Amino acid sequence: MDQRAAYIKQNIMETREAMSEKIEMIENHIYKAMEGPKSAIDTVLWNIDRFKRALEETKSAMDHSIAHIDQAVDETLVRVKSTADLIGQVKQDPWIMVGSAILMGYVIGSLNRGDLFAMPQARTQVRGGCGLESPASPVF
Repeated sequence: MDQRAAYIKQNIMETREAMSEKIEMIENHIYKAMEGPKSAIDTVLWNIDRFKRALEETKSAMDHSIAHIDQAVDETLVRVKSTADLIGQVKQDPWIMVGSAILMGYVIGSLNRGDLFAMPQARTQVRGGCGLESPASPVF
């Protein structure tokens, strides 16, 4: 029986060694199987973090641009208001306004060619040619 007990013990030892090797192989296989998805998840998390940072930087740049545009619009409105303010322009540059008035008078006078009565005479000629000499007579 001693021989049989020794044989059983030997068989148990071999089975334990085989089971240990198989368990170690299964652990390695599981570890390798987990390593791929873990690496992919780490990459996805890293990309998400990078995207969040880029989004925050873009938002910050847009906020800065909007503030800059608002400031430029405000400055432009102030300039337009001051330019459109005729009384303020006269107070600031009276000689430019006097010169502009003289120039406009000259241009209008040149268009009329110095004949102050040209327009009323033209109206009289047009009415006379159409038979509209007296404004009191009704035309049907």
